[in-house]
Parts: sequence; structure tokens; C-alpha cells
Amino acid sequence: MKHLISLFLFIISLFLFGQENEVHVNARINKTEITVGDEVVLNISIATKNTRNIRFPILSDTITNDLEIITVGKIDTIKATDKSLFLSQNISFSAYDSGYKIIPPIAFDEIISSDSILRHYTNSLTLYVNILPVDTTQAIKDVKPPLDVKISWTEYLNTILIILGVILFLIFLWYAYKIFVKKEKIKIFTKPKEPPYIIAIRDLEKLRNSKLWQNNLYKEYYSQLTDIFRVYLVGTFNINAPEMTTEDIIDSLDKHNDNNIKESTFEITLLLKLSDKVKFAKEIPLPDECDKSFKSVYEFVLKTKPQELNNSKENGNN
Repeated sequence: MKHLISLFLFIISLFLFGQENEVHVNARINKTEITVGDEVVLNISIATKNTRNIRFPILSDTITNDLEIITVGKIDTIKATDKSLFLSQNISFSAYDSGYKIIPPIAFDEIISSDSILRHYTNSLTLYVNILPVDTTQAIKDVKPPLDVKISWTEYLNTILIILGVILFLIFLWYAYKIFVKKEKIKIFTKPKEPPYIIAIRDLEKLRNSKLWQNNLYKEYYSQLTDIFRVYLVGTFNINAPEMTTEDIIDSLDKHNDNNIKESTFEITLLLKLSDKVKFAKEIPLPDECDKSFKSVYEFVLKTKPQELNNSKENGNN
């Protein structure tokens, strides 16, 4: 029925505009007055006496800022007996703000040639949008009253089971706390940490008994000897010797105020430099050099061990 009406309008337009007006575009709406949120159908159409390359307007989201598109229908084509062509499309939209709304002219493009386009505009339309009627004499109330829902016995049973489960779980936690947590704490006595000088003396004795240099293992001998010395410096003087070079260690010892350290600096310097030559230059030390290097570390440890230990031993001898 809609197609017949559109075709009838097309024939009327051809009769009114004559042969020289070959293209006619039109826009109409099914309602001119609506309430906020109602749906309106906009029909846009173009009639041409001869088949032309017509480009339909593309409308997707909105017609204007106040008019939001809901659906866009397909383009319908009707051919008349005189080979005239009629194209139409329905676009449904709605408005969510009251007042008069203007649907502006909509453009159809007729492609004349590759670089020439003739644009045809529809007529503009006016739509009036009413607000929802409100009865101010009535009090504000809900759309529907609350519904009374009866609780079945199975729902009561589920609630009771959940409560019992929570109670049993709490009882289990209480017993677990009583059995596993709330016990008399056992005092753990840790072995006192050994003083650095005792560790150093013990490691030196192990090194002596290993007889590394006597078996021509000079690199291993000097590596272990200097490691014992470096670890002792860390524990006794807080000198980060394992991360230092030989020169850095010697500088740190020179800056120290302990006279015992200063007295041993020369022998320690000879030890460290000889150790570097053995480890990196593969120099083979003499037997008396190996023995002297060992004694220099051993005597350094004895001279620089904490003074309190020396005093306690002297008092014990007295």
C-alpha cells in the first residue's frame, strides 16, 4: 500500500513539473506530532524520468542532534511503464526532548559525469514533540506495589543448613587453634656465632694441612689463603674486601688507626701482590715465600683479633 501511494505521488510530481524537470525528490513523515520517545517513520524518495546514477544519502546514527535514528530500511525501487524510476527508503527515528524539531533538507547526489555531481534537496519537515502528561494532583508512587513472595520450606531448610555449617566450621577452627597453635612455646637456643678470628684460624689450619703448595697447587693455595684473609677483614673491620682489588684493600688498611694493622701492612701488601702474580700471571713462588705468606696472614689475625679477648686471656693467666 505504501509503494502504491509513493508511486501515485511520483506520477503527480511528473505531471506538475513537466518534462524538463526530470528529477524530483521528496521527504515526508507519518506523524507531525508525537510524545517523547515515540517512533516516527521518515520516507525519502527520488523520482527520475530516465534512469540516472543516483547516490542515496547515508544516514546511520542521527538525523540531527535531537533526532536519533532507530532503524534504516532498504532502498525500494519501482519502475513505471514509461521507464521512469522511483526509489524510496524508510528511516525510523525518535526524539527524547520536547519542542519543535526541524528535519532539514536531505541531499541526493546525481552523478552527471566523473567530475560533475548535481545535488537535489528534499523539502524540510517540522515535528512537534510533547512531554509525557503528569497528573500533579496525584501523589508520587511506584509503578507497581511490592510483591509478597512466600518462602517455601526448602528455602528455610537451606538457611538452617548454612547456619549449622558456619557453626560447625567455627567449632573446628577453635579446636584447631587449641591443638595446633595454642601450645607452650619451646625456647630454641641457637649456637652463638663464632668470632671471625676463630673461623680464620680454623680455616688456616685446614689450609696448612691440605699441603696445596707442597703439591704444586700454587694457584689454589693462594686463592684460599687470600679468601680467608678477605673474609676476616669483613667480619672484623667491616671492610668489604671480597669486592675490592688488591690496591683498594691496601688503601683501606693504610687508613685504619689500629697500630697492629699498620705494623702488618707491609707483609700483607707483599702477600696480596704475590697472590695476584700467582693467580693471574702464573708465577711459581718459592717454598719460603709460600710459608712466609701463610705466616703473614696468621700473625695478622692474632695481632688484630678483638682486644677484649686478649685482655681476658691475660687476666686469666694472672
